[in-house]
This record gives sequence, C-alpha cells and structure tokens, in this order.
Amino acid sequence: MGVITEDQLRHMFRKKEIQSGSTFVVSKDCLLTPAASSYLREHHIPLMRENLVSSPMGQSKQPLFEQETLLPSVQRKICLEIKKLKNLLFFHLLEENDMYAEGWLYLEYQQEWLANFSRFDGKTLSAHPPRLSGMIYRSPLQRRILRYSINEIEYQVEKVSQLLEAELPAYLAIFMLWAEELQSIIQLPKNE
Repeated sequence: MGVITEDQLRHMFRKKEIQSGSTFVVSKDCLLTPAASSYLREHHIPLMRENLVSSPMGQSKQPLFEQETLLPSVQRKICLEIKKLKNLLFFHLLEENDMYAEGWLYLEYQQEWLANFSRFDGKTLSAHPPRLSGMIYRSPLQRRILRYSINEIEYQVEKVSQLLEAELPAYLAIFMLWAEELQSIIQLPKNE
C-alpha cells in the first residue's frame, strides 16, 4: 500500500508523466491525500483505480479498471446551472395574463426539454419542442420586468454554454441551437 501526495503529483506533472485530460491510474490499495485528489481535480486529470479480480475458475488475476472520473461532479454543476435556467423560464415576475396560454405552454415544453437534456445520457435530442405559432406576450407589458427576466435568461444561457464548452463540448452545439431558437421567441416585441 502506498500513499500519493500532492508534491509527488506536482513532480510528475512537471516531468510530463501526467498531463491535463489524461487518466491517472493507481493500484487498488493506494491512498491519495486530500490535497492530491484536489490537485487532480484542478488539473482535470481523471483518476482510475486498478482492481484485481480473480476469476471463479482459478485463472490468473486480470486487472479491471474502475473509473473515478471527475465528470459526475462537473455534470452536477452543469445540471444545477441548467436547473436555474429552467426555473428562469417560469418568468416568475410576470403575471399570468401577461402572456398568452400558448406562450406559457411553449415555455413548459422548453423546461421539459432542458430536463431531458441535463441527463447527459448520450441520446440525441434532435426532437425540439413544438414551435410557437402565435405571439407570446399580451399587451400591455411590464417592459422593465420583462427586460430583466430576458436578461437573466440570456446570462444563464451564456453561463451554461461556457460550462459545456469547457467540460462537455459534444453537447454544446445541441444546446446552442436550442438557445438561439428560445432567445428569438422570447425577445421583446418590436412594436413595444
């Protein structure tokens, strides 16, 4: 049984024995100090533990890798940001009668799409929610409240897109297509 410290990892990193994005493999009974684990997370180096599994027929032991990637924590962070975006689509500052029923329904479909998207299960999410056929807002509008709500949604879209770009780039294009369509729908009417 061995212990790996942050200093050892720093030394390995300087010698280019480990690099950001590459997987660091350690034996099953090796311990990592909390500082070493933190160092791996900061440098986006996934950790894999090697488990020795014996076969039932007495054959030689073969290594089996159990991945302890840092992706689940990154996914949780992205999922929280998507959840915040989903909540912003409630337009909680607007009154029920500030928007047509079809507009509220459209936003509910968008929230459902975001919930499905945030599973990151690898399934293609090409089926976007139905488009809005009519207008979304009724007159008269509370323009300042609406502008604030739209700005918050745009800020959150940008935040999620930056996280996806850094951590899950395969999902970025899907998300950006969805976001562009949403932003074109929720814009303030030109005649207001």
